[in-house]
Parts: sequence; C-alpha cells; structure tokens
Amino acid sequence: MSALAVLLLALGTAIGGAVFAPRDGSIPLTAAQQERREVLAAADFDPGSIRAVARDEEALAWYATKDDGSIVCVILDAGEQSQSNCLPVADTGRGLSVSFPVPLAAPDDDPEGDPRGVGGVNATMLVSTTGEPMVVLQHWSMPSTAPSQFAGGERTRAEELVDEGFAFTIEIVGYFRTAPVWVGDRLSHEGEIEKCLVVDAVDLTACASLDAAAESGIEARIDDVDGASGGVVGSSVLEARFTRWQTPYLTITDAPVTGAEPGDTVRVDAPPGDPIVVEPPGRDAER
Repeated sequence: MSALAVLLLALGTAIGGAVFAPRDGSIPLTAAQQERREVLAAADFDPGSIRAVARDEEALAWYATKDDGSIVCVILDAGEQSQSNCLPVADTGRGLSVSFPVPLAAPDDDPEGDPRGVGGVNATMLVSTTGEPMVVLQHWSMPSTAPSQFAGGERTRAEELVDEGFAFTIEIVGYFRTAPVWVGDRLSHEGEIEKCLVVDAVDLTACASLDAAAESGIEARIDDVDGASGGVVGSSVLEARFTRWQTPYLTITDAPVTGAEPGDTVRVDAPPGDPIVVEPPGRDAER
C-alpha cells in the first residue's frame, strides 16, 4: 500500500465523519455559498481556479491556486468562520491542513442555553500526481473540560483561563521564567474566534485572528527594566508559531540590549514527537 493510501486511510478512520472530495460540479451550492465563491474569486486566487471540493454538514472546503498554478490552497468555511492554507506545489507532498474550533449547539431542551461544549472542524488536502485535490473533512466534539488534562497549579490556572473565555482550546506550549506559556482560542469582542498567546510570568496576553496566527504566528516582547535606572537592560521575544498541521510551538529569543543583536540565543519548546526545524536567527523557520 502506498504512503498516500495509508494517510488517506488513517484520516478516514479518525475521529468524526470524513468526506472525500467529489469531482468538480457535483456539489450543489446554496445562494450564500455561490456568493461566497464570488468573494473568493475576487481575491488574489487564479481566475477560474475556485472549486468547492468537499462538504459535510455546515463545513465547505474550497480548492484554489495562485501564481498561475504554482501555489495550491485549501479554504475551509464553517458557519461564520473561515481559514485558508497555501503551499507551493513542490511542498504539498505531506498535504495541507486547516482547522478551527466551533461551539456546539445548545441542548435541544434548552435552545437558548449555553453551548454543550466545543467541537472542531478540519480539512486536509492532498494533491494527486495529476493535480487533482483529494480532501477529507472531519468533525470532532468534546465537552468544555480542558482543565481536566492538567494537574496542581496548572489546572487551577487553566480553570481561570476557561473563565476568561478560553473554553474552546487551551494548551501549554512551553515555559518562560518557570511559568507556563499557553496558546488558546476564544471569542473576540467582534464575535470571531481568535488565537492567543498567554504568558503567565508577566501577565501578558497577545491575540491574532486565526488566519493571521497561522500565517505569521503570535509575538510578545518582554523587556527587562533596571530597578535603579529604569532603563531596559534586556529583552525576550516569545513567538507562538504553527506547523502546517496547525500544531503550535514556542520560540523564545533572548538578547541583552547592549553588546548583542536580537536573536543571539534561541530556544524552542515543541510538543513531544513533533519535530520542529529552526533556521539560524534572521531566517524564517519552516512551518
């Protein structure tokens, strides 16, 4: 069995339902989805390349290209949420993936009540040797019990973060000055899901939209101030970046203000089993 077949089999048997992309034209679109296609067609994609390639419940995946077909993209819409991922054709051997959390509906006996928890939707796209997109859509759900995966003081802190709105997802991506650094999702004041970097050591939270976070990461700069002079004597830049599979990892860059350039010391915290490639300072890391 080929590696491609193994990957598709694994995706098809994962949590939730899976739908493989049908041939172009076999997905009937609602009026709203046809309007959405026009919006996408007016963006920076190649003319005529927008195709609806997979649908499952409220989730709809689109295929598109950029730069005369040299870059392929998958766009995932679910409700009011949308996210995209693009890669050069030469880099699509391991596929493209986009995902984001979605609130679950309230119970049938209390439709005006709180959502039952948090779910998620994921689109994974592989491109065949003939250039055809093959897409898997998956849904998953879980109760809002994220703190149960932590222990001790970290569990207490996770419960606080849930109370602050991080009821979708929250996880520790590393430590700064012995305190946890978290990445989580919550609803913004505008009602859209945003991804945030939370640095407990300095009580700092930095957030970005899902698309911006996936594209450029989330960055927070922390300055060390001399108590006597009030001057800045050093700084640290914490950056949450995301692999092409949307797995977060933390990069911390430390540099004194005088006598060294930023980027002199770089360390990376990554989840076990998720290899991260870090280029020398001044060059972008592979995502």
